Amino acid sequence: MFKNLFKKKLSPSEQYLNHLNKIFKKEPLLFKEDSLDKSLPGVTTIVYENIPEKGMITSFTYGLSLGNHPDWKNGRPELTLTVRSDNFSWGRVVGYLANQLRDKCPFSYGDPIDFQEKISDDSEMDGFLVFAPSIFNNKSDYNNLDIGAKYKIYIKGIYPIYSSEIEVMPKLGFERFWKHPNFDLYNINRNKITE
Repeated sequence: MFKNLFKKKLSPSEQYLNHLNKIFKKEPLLFKEDSLDKSLPGVTTIVYENIPEKGMITSFTYGLSLGNHPDWKNGRPELTLTVRSDNFSWGRVVGYLANQLRDKCPFSYGDPIDFQEKISDDSEMDGFLVFAPSIFNNKSDYNNLDIGAKYKIYIKGIYPIYSSEIEVMPKLGFERFWKHPNFDLYNINRNKITE
């Protein structure tokens, strides 16, 4: 009984990390981006190697949600990225992206992001597409998360694309683009979608 009285309350970042660790049953590597906004802490990148399978990297952000955007009405986003690669550029890019675009980009489903340079040496991809995360089995694992903050967290998936595909997307429509035979969520060297 007395143990509960003196139990330390976990911070939102600790609750969020515990939530992810329970799902993946593994300790991640943590990397911190120095904040571009002096009024906010930096963005932390949480990297799980060989998740969901060997030869893949899955990473998450914590810190994007500390910012604010007028489109964030029902909660605030954090990001996740999963690719088939062992190059750590992929593991760390989500934190960099969140830090650069915090308060500027809503990260809404269907939003394309032109990264304006190659993301990694092992791929020609230079953009991202925001959509629901594919890494979770249950919607409750990424949607409407209570981490002890004044707002709920929604984890958004970002998927690598070629920036040239940003112009193709409106022509095809989002659903046709997403279901295109060339669109492989995790393949960083897939063929470009041109039509």
